[in-house]
Amino acid sequence: MEYDARYLIGVWVGRPDGTPMNELGGATSAALIGQDILTALDHPETDGQDDISLPAPANTRPAELCATSGEDNAPCAAHLLAYLPMNAPMVTARPAAAAPRIVAPLNHADFILNPDAPPGLAVLALRTTAAGGAVEWFVDGTPYRMATPGETLTWPAVPGRHVFVALAPQSGLYSKPVEVMVQ
Repeated sequence: MEYDARYLIGVWVGRPDGTPMNELGGATSAALIGQDILTALDHPETDGQDDISLPAPANTRPAELCATSGEDNAPCAAHLLAYLPMNAPMVTARPAAAAPRIVAPLNHADFILNPDAPPGLAVLALRTTAAGGAVEWFVDGTPYRMATPGETLTWPAVPGRHVFVALAPQSGLYSKPVEVMVQ
């Protein structure tokens, strides 16, 4: 089951007779489908990355903080939303227009490799919205390549869970991370 403040949906994936399916479980299929449905219902253009549909706790205000340092307005590969007491010092909002936004691959996408494909053919497209200049791509925390504005890069797909982040060096701002599964 997936829910937010307005919707409650149920997704079932499986065979009609209830027999098991190889490598297909609720967390890797039905939950992701449910999440995609909620994202499409609320904000399809943001891929759910900006969706804050549940009400905030009473007497709090939202603040976006660096997940590793807890600092506000700091360059960071991953951010989290925190609800601070109303009387806590204000957190300076970062300019959203300067941070790159990953548009490919989509967040929480699953990719299944074709075992019969020739070597080198299995690639994922990497693309961001214009961030005012070049972006540096990171895959699983490791620098990958630089891309010019509007350029689509390819990354050789390897099995596993992978996290992609783009950095705009001119502003020092990171995109929100995008996580995919390659099988």
